[in-house]
Amino acid sequence: MESNLSEASLADNNVSVIKDISEVNSTLIVVFGGIACKLPIPVFEFMKSLDKYNVDKVFIRDFHQAWYQLGLKGLSTSVEETVIYLKKLLNSSYYKKVIFIGNSAGGFAAMLYGWLINVDEVHAFAPQTFTNKLNRYIYRDYRWLEQIKELHSKLPSSKYQDLKRIQKCIRKTKTHIYWDCNDRLDNNHTTRLKHNSITKLAFNKGGHNVIKLLKQDGQLDTILESILKND
Repeated sequence: MESNLSEASLADNNVSVIKDISEVNSTLIVVFGGIACKLPIPVFEFMKSLDKYNVDKVFIRDFHQAWYQLGLKGLSTSVEETVIYLKKLLNSSYYKKVIFIGNSAGGFAAMLYGWLINVDEVHAFAPQTFTNKLNRYIYRDYRWLEQIKELHSKLPSSKYQDLKRIQKCIRKTKTHIYWDCNDRLDNNHTTRLKHNSITKLAFNKGGHNVIKLLKQDGQLDTILESILKND
């Protein structure tokens, strides 16, 4: 299901994709929600930060809580089908720039689909870069056990569960990762990725909720200003 961005649509647990599109702007920003189907900052605050820019916006939620690997509720059932859906969504000649943004599981999705679709930019905050059993064991990542167990039961093995395997898909996409380097797990997830198209910006605060602190001290607005200053 799709609808225009509104408080009612955000409260509707049947809506996976919420659009705020004018079809006259040259830039489209796609925001992927986190494991709880939202950002750790209220979504309207995040969207409010974008209001002063002439950009179209799409907010995507994963009600499966599966790092967007089991599809979008009512729209797709797999990564491949989600790629097809997103390509149709982005298939417009009036967009000169397409940017994917996400936090945590949403950051995983922003990179996964941004690289597969070859969008212009990806901005990921405290993202996971793997969900597979081996890497979670190696790096001692025991977070979100219930959601991970459900994902593995429905998708025991998949190349999409390790973004390091997907890096080869990167062509033009400029990827920026923001994380707290003092957070052991987030640091492990981030530093294992190595590609000349990936830029990493480390902070010394915030832990896994680094985006919340960046919002509070105004740095998130500075980041958005840098992303959209030419649009």
